[in-house]
Amino acid sequence: MPEEEAIEIVKKYLNFNEICGTRNFKEALEIVLNLLKKKDKEVHCLEQEKQDAWEEWNNLEQSSYEEGKRLKVEIKKKDKIIDEIISFLVTRTWATCPNEDCGANIDCKKRCKVDIEEECWKIYFENKVNSSEQ
Repeated sequence: MPEEEAIEIVKKYLNFNEICGTRNFKEALEIVLNLLKKKDKEVHCLEQEKQDAWEEWNNLEQSSYEEGKRLKVEIKKKDKIIDEIISFLVTRTWATCPNEDCGANIDCKKRCKVDIEEECWKIYFENKVNSSEQ
């Protein structure tokens, strides 16, 4: 039975009881109906608050995801810039392994176990950063 129909039946019953003189029953039912209406409004408000909270959560989640993607792209760009700088410096200025021991002529393959001087320089700078963080 639909809610509206149930309410109408109760209203008709209340009017019938008023005519028959059972006023206390009518008052009790009216109080109960008013309480139900009040609770219905509270439930509706809570449902709206829940929906608003979910929307806010989804917006935060989406913005965090987008920020993470943006930061990954930025990090990749910075990595490429660093690679280009190292490549430029290796071809222009540095012709020896940065990890040479006091002028000893040790090539990158033996010292750093890499084939490319650029990788050796990356390892050198990574080690410098790691040691400065400690």
